[in-house]
Amino acid sequence: HYCHVDCQGQVTFVYDKAGVKLWTIAVPIKETDMGSTYAFSGSYSRYDFSNDQKWRIYNILLRPGDLLIMNPGVLHYVLTLEDAICLGGHAYSSQTLQATAFAIFHSFVASDILTNTTHFHAVEGLQSITSYWKTNIVDNATHFKNLVKRSSHIIPHLPNLLILRDLVGCFSLLNLMMLGSILDVRRYFEEDREMDLWDH
Repeated sequence: HYCHVDCQGQVTFVYDKAGVKLWTIAVPIKETDMGSTYAFSGSYSRYDFSNDQKWRIYNILLRPGDLLIMNPGVLHYVLTLEDAICLGGHAYSSQTLQATAFAIFHSFVASDILTNTTHFHAVEGLQSITSYWKTNIVDNATHFKNLVKRSSHIIPHLPNLLILRDLVGCFSLLNLMMLGSILDVRRYFEEDREMDLWDH
């Protein structure tokens, strides 16, 4: 494949069982570069990673027994240097939701040049996360407050609202869930149909 990000803002994991793969990634100089609407515009090329932000390029050689876990929205391509067997998949992580939101936005705007596949049901994972949060943060608020008081770092599967990265990730996901359909043209056709009904 050309340079691409894995779709729907998911974490990617790959475990090399046999053979050798070369994973080439592009890393923004500043973490906030992915939050720019210009990350994949202007001089961006899916052939050589070039863009206006001049990201750093790294090569990772995967050999049998190696495990790669890649954050959401990481621009990459893969070369198979020897016949290989790998186990892999995608997931969402409470600790990478800001990157997830950025990747979903960029994938939506530039899906024809930025992603190499589509996972139509991936958004159900985000809905499950928000449902889990509601149960464990809102419905069981006392228990959650105790977790936050006892923890100075990561709370498994929940945002620690005293850590800025978790708080920003939480707001990023909630904004995406509430406002994401603004980017979808179908939303406006539905509103037009509702207006037609009121006119009659």
